[in-house]
Amino acid sequence: MQQYGFGRLMRGVVGSSLVWGGLLAAAAVAVLVFLLSQVQAVNWREHYEMRDAIRELQELDMQLNVRLLMARQDLPQEEHAIAGVQARIRETEDRVFGDIKASGTSPADPARLGHGDEAALVLEYYGAKSKKQELIEQFLSLNTTLKDTVDQAVFELNRLSGHSAAMETQANALRLLLFLYLHDGSEDSAKKLQDRLDGLLQDSAARADSDTFKLVEALGTNILYILQQLPNRDAALLGIVNAPTSTLSDILNAYTQRYSDIFRRAETYRLALIAYAAMLLLVLLVLALRLRHSYATLEHQVGERTQQLAKAYDELKQSQLQMMQTEKMASLGQMVAGVAHEINTPLGFSRSNVEIVRERLGEMGQVFDRFVEVTADTLAATDPETAHHARQLQEEHCREEMEELLLATGEGLNQISELVKSLRDFSRLDRSKNDRVDLNKGIDDVLRIANNTLRKRNAQVHRDYAELPLVECAPSQINQVLLNLIVNAAQALPEQGGNIAIGTRVNGRFIEITVEDDGHGIPADLLPRIFDPFVTTKEIGKGTGLGLSIAYQIVQDHGGALTVESTPGTGTCFTLSLPVT
Repeated sequence: MQQYGFGRLMRGVVGSSLVWGGLLAAAAVAVLVFLLSQVQAVNWREHYEMRDAIRELQELDMQLNVRLLMARQDLPQEEHAIAGVQARIRETEDRVFGDIKASGTSPADPARLGHGDEAALVLEYYGAKSKKQELIEQFLSLNTTLKDTVDQAVFELNRLSGHSAAMETQANALRLLLFLYLHDGSEDSAKKLQDRLDGLLQDSAARADSDTFKLVEALGTNILYILQQLPNRDAALLGIVNAPTSTLSDILNAYTQRYSDIFRRAETYRLALIAYAAMLLLVLLVLALRLRHSYATLEHQVGERTQQLAKAYDELKQSQLQMMQTEKMASLGQMVAGVAHEINTPLGFSRSNVEIVRERLGEMGQVFDRFVEVTADTLAATDPETAHHARQLQEEHCREEMEELLLATGEGLNQISELVKSLRDFSRLDRSKNDRVDLNKGIDDVLRIANNTLRKRNAQVHRDYAELPLVECAPSQINQVLLNLIVNAAQALPEQGGNIAIGTRVNGRFIEITVEDDGHGIPADLLPRIFDPFVTTKEIGKGTGLGLSIAYQIVQDHGGALTVESTPGTGTCFTLSLPVT
């Protein structure tokens, strides 16, 4: 009886152990399946497609702004290009934001965009886009109307030129002022155009020619419309370019951050799966020891991977920012090349016309003086008023004054030609590859580009150039570095102005360029980190902190070095070193 009772007890214990063992095994398998499903839950392909689509939207938005800027220069093909970019934007939006726009709710798939704050940011993006679209329609409408009005005004000027030689001269002058105002849109150009138009109206009113007066009156109506509407068109364009584009960045950041959390969670499950599988294999041998060792190993791996991910993320972010800056410079180069091409044609015939008028004026002046000298007595007897007017023109040296004005005009046109050449040399897209260049000439080109900033800051530039050999580099990238250093030096000067010293010298197998200012200097706590991204000495909203970081990277890519010395309150000196070969 006792043996029977003991046997039943043992069978019960064994049965209970098997049950508990089976339950534990089932639980272990369930945990294993759960961990495996969590590791495989991340849809990487769809995540990368979604991320690239949002970046494509950012690039298309920048392309649209560039196309609109080019449309201002009266390029007819740009309107078709603008429509094409807008169609691509709508197509990409439907692909990325279609689910949110249709339902206003988050999708079930976590890889899809629209979870958390993303849906609200998408709706905010559509609101900002709607306002920008209104400005675009307003700009295109005004641009088309202004183009038609300008064509009509030019047609009327051509007709007016055929009425008389005097009217042809005034029409040519008015045409030149009209094109100048269409180019720069400044108040000074508008005033000169208005004054010239008023003078033409008064002159035509004094003539007894009603056809001429009506033609001038119609011309005045068109020019007044241009004077009124050009600022409105440029204001609409400025509103488009300055429209906030940070919403797409916010959407991308929110989506990337959320998916980073998913990745980190999946990575945690993956590491847990490894540790759990190892634990299942070794639990019967050294359970306590392996648990302790696995925990230490897991903690070390997580810390190391976290550091690697953080470093990789920082490097990726900086590379993306540098790529965006490079794309902006490429877009700027395209725009500058187009503008320079459009300026060179009228600039060439303007310089030629001024020279021809100057030569003809000298010949006419000699004929006029000889005519007055020969017919002075006869003219005084027959038409004393005309004789008096002729003598007065001679005494006031009107011809010499007009020759001086034409000479000054020619010099001004030469200065414009030099500026256009500097702009083209600064941003030529075909010079993005390495070339052998004269760095002294490159500095002069950059100074011409930065002349407006230097003048506003009352900066006195002192140059000390040495004879330099040609250096093999990417000219547009080095120009970007020099422009950043010179503009930073000008902005560091006090309000009353200051001095900027630029020097070049050969130091062994390196060429050194120094840019030194006597501004406020760099604080000591920022100096060691001045080349890090997002570090700036400027006020909030006036600097991104990326200029020196990108410049430092460009110089390193060229095998050179960029160093800085600064004393707060005294000034700063940047030294750029590039290898000669």
